[in-house]
Amino acid sequence: MGEITNVTRDSFKREVLEAKQPVLVDFWAHWSGPCRHMEPVLDEVAQTVHDVKLCRVDVEREPELAGLYSVAATPTLMLFENGKKQRVSTGSRDKQNVLDFLGGAQYECID
Repeated sequence: MGEITNVTRDSFKREVLEAKQPVLVDFWAHWSGPCRHMEPVLDEVAQTVHDVKLCRVDVEREPELAGLYSVAATPTLMLFENGKKQRVSTGSRDKQNVLDFLGGAQYECID
């Protein structure tokens, strides 16, 4: 896919819950050091994995979404499939950890 979509409460249903493919959502905050560390990692994942949609939710601008999904720390990654939350990971990760979180070889990569 190559890009990461910024999602708001107005677009979350359309972009994440109604997506036909799996969606990795990064709940982040601009002031968070671990979130800043994850930004280039997720950009690289977006360039590598093409059958998973990547989205970001700014928890400061979208506190309702953060509360709805019980986000207590940033960064928090959530994988959604068929409109349902499947997995959650909190904290900074490297590229391989994110790929493993997605399911490893289950998802087609462009390398």
